Amino acid sequence: MGMAEENRVAVAEGFDRIELLSETTAITPGVPFRLGMYFHLLPNYHTYWRGPGIVGVAPSFEWDLPEGFLIGETYWPAPKVVDMVGIKANGYHDKVLLITEITPPGTLEDNEVTIKVRSGWMACATSCHPGFGDFSINLPVAAPGLPGKPNLPASLVFEETLKMIPPAAPADWKWSLSRHDSAISLALEIPERSDGLEKGPIHFFCDDMQVNSDEPQSTEFPPPETRALIQQLPVPEFAPPNPEKLSGLLFNEKGWPGIDSHYVKVSIPWPSDKSDHE
Repeated sequence: MGMAEENRVAVAEGFDRIELLSETTAITPGVPFRLGMYFHLLPNYHTYWRGPGIVGVAPSFEWDLPEGFLIGETYWPAPKVVDMVGIKANGYHDKVLLITEITPPGTLEDNEVTIKVRSGWMACATSCHPGFGDFSINLPVAAPGLPGKPNLPASLVFEETLKMIPPAAPADWKWSLSRHDSAISLALEIPERSDGLEKGPIHFFCDDMQVNSDEPQSTEFPPPETRALIQQLPVPEFAPPNPEKLSGLLFNEKGWPGIDSHYVKVSIPWPSDKSDHE
C-alpha cells in the first residue's frame, strides 16, 4: 500500500511553511477521515481564528473533491488575543493545524484519489500579508480489511490538536443575553458549583463581528448565593444588525468547574423580542 503524498507551500510571507497533511496513510470507502492545513508562522507573526475580530481575515478553504466525497466539520483550536499594531484580534502564534473532516462514498473504483484545496490566509506582524495557495494530496484507497494506519508523525499533531478543541457547555449551564446601548450582557449560571468558580480573568471570543475585539470586556462575578456571572461585551458600530445567535468561546484563565478546559463553546439564540438590543 502506498503512503499519503502531501503537498506544501515553502514560501509564504510571514510563514516558515504551510502544509496539507493527512491523518491516515490510506482512506477506507464510507469511513470519514481528516486532513489538516498546518500553518507554521515565523516569530512575531500571527494568523487568525475563524472569528478574527475587528481586524484580520480568517484562513479559508475551497475544496475540490472527487465525486461523492463530502466535506464535514472544520476544527479550530482555541485562539489567543493577538496584537495587530495596537489593535487586539483573535488568532494564533507559532503554529496551528486547522482540521477538516471528509467522508468518502461507500464504494470507490480507483486505487488512489486526489484531493485539492485552494487556501487563503493572512499573516500579520507590523504589517499584514495576505496569501493564497493551491494544495493537493494523493491518498491510496485501502483494500477491504486493510484500513489505513496513522500517518506518523502527522497523526500525532492531529491527536494533540483535537485535544485542544473546546468542549460544548454542559447541558445544565444556563445562558441569557441582553443588549443595552453599545454593550451585550452575557449571563451564565452554573447550577452546581461544588468545584468552585474561581475568579480568573474571563474573556469571550466571538465568532462574528458582534463584539469589538479591541475594547476591554468586564466581568461581574457572582456572590455564592446567586451563581450567575455576567460578561459585558463591547459592540462595534458595524456589528451585524439582526443576528440570530451569539456564538464563540468563553475563556476562564482559572478553568471552568466540572470540565477539563479553560474554554467552553457558546451558542445562544437572541431573544425573539429583539427590542432590547436593536
